[in-house]
Amino acid sequence: MIELLNSSQECEETLIDAMYDDDFYYGELNKLALSSSTVKLLNDSPKSYKNALKYGNAQTQGMRDGWLFHTAILEPEKFHQLHFVNVKSKLTKAYKEAKLEYGQVFTQKEREDAERLQDAFYRNEMALKMIQDSEFEVPMIGNVLGMPFRGKADILGRDRIVDLKTTTDIKNFDKSVEK
Repeated sequence: MIELLNSSQECEETLIDAMYDDDFYYGELNKLALSSSTVKLLNDSPKSYKNALKYGNAQTQGMRDGWLFHTAILEPEKFHQLHFVNVKSKLTKAYKEAKLEYGQVFTQKEREDAERLQDAFYRNEMALKMIQDSEFEVPMIGNVLGMPFRGKADILGRDRIVDLKTTTDIKNFDKSVEK
């Protein structure tokens, strides 16, 4: 049994099964268990954490690009169901209308950039070896120092865990990986 932040007791296996649903994982469970992202927010400011729970997190362009790459590699069927708009700017009427209709929307340029990175990834022998015979997006929940903590392994192999990362600063990538 896992005691969640609202003091309810839940079966670990039931939670793990439910965590495969992104709406549950990033929605309800986000408020009931900590993650590395929420701990970073708490570390910055408890007020930031509270606001993020209430209003959601603002997404930077880097976060959008990283999420698209991540989705293109780990969940290609989901990537192909996303809504893309062929516009030069997110300030255009067409983009805003698409956002109202579909919620989550990306530009055609964002799609092309993600597909270019996806192609580079699939041409890299070492990257392909790292994902061979592996499961993607594997959730887990447990207690860390008595607190409920959730996470997902991007790629889980028999002898490895792989976390996909992107960067806008290749010169300092090694430092950002350490961080």
